[in-house]
Parts: sequence; C-alpha cells; structure tokens
Amino acid sequence: MPLRKITVEGIPYLWQRKSRHSQEASGGAEILTVYWAQGKNSPLRIRFQSNGNWRVGYPQGIIEYRSNHWQNQPPHWLNLNRPAVVAALIQHFRKAGWNPQEIKAPLEIADGLRLLETVDLPWGDGIP
Repeated sequence: MPLRKITVEGIPYLWQRKSRHSQEASGGAEILTVYWAQGKNSPLRIRFQSNGNWRVGYPQGIIEYRSNHWQNQPPHWLNLNRPAVVAALIQHFRKAGWNPQEIKAPLEIADGLRLLETVDLPWGDGIP
C-alpha cells in the first residue's frame, strides 16, 4: 500500500497499513506505520496480531472482535484503512509524548490490541 497523506491538528503525516501473514504467525497481522511528513526518522509503528477473540487482517485492514458468545451478537470491527482511525491513533500518541519533529527514534508498539481498550476509536458493528 502506498503512503497516504493525513493532517492531524495542523501537522502533516504520511501513513500506510501493511498485512503480514505467515505460517509461523497465529492468524493475521496488520502493521500501521505513521511518519511526520517532513522526515521518516521517527515513525510510529503499531502491530496488531490475531489473538484470542481478536481476528486481524480478514479482510485486509480489519480488526474484528467477537465475544465468547459471538453467535448471539454481531462482531465489533475496526477498519485500519479509515483516516478517522489513523487520526485517532496519532492524537493518542501525540498526547502520550510521541514527537517525531524532535525525537529521532522510532516508536514501536508490539501489541496494538492492548490499545483498543483505552483509545477512543470509531468502531463499527456487524459485518464490515
């Protein structure tokens, strides 16, 4: 996926989402990478890996949560292809101290699923 442009709170960024699927991984993985548009030295990289009730990457860019009683309830899903989702994640990490204009080191988040319970994101219900 090519780099896409987004502006959050007046600051321009570039971002992309990539799917990673392998025999070693349990299920799919999605990796979201965000750069400050004027430099790629300090990217924000978040990895979302399938785990338990979380299904990642089917279809590409979708994170789906199904409760243990999923037959009675529609799944909740998050689309990493949506700029609104990316903007919310950028805002969260900027407030948490990520400053790519000044800090010249990548910020790597190995377990992005843990964020989904604390960050206010635009979730969908039913089938994406």
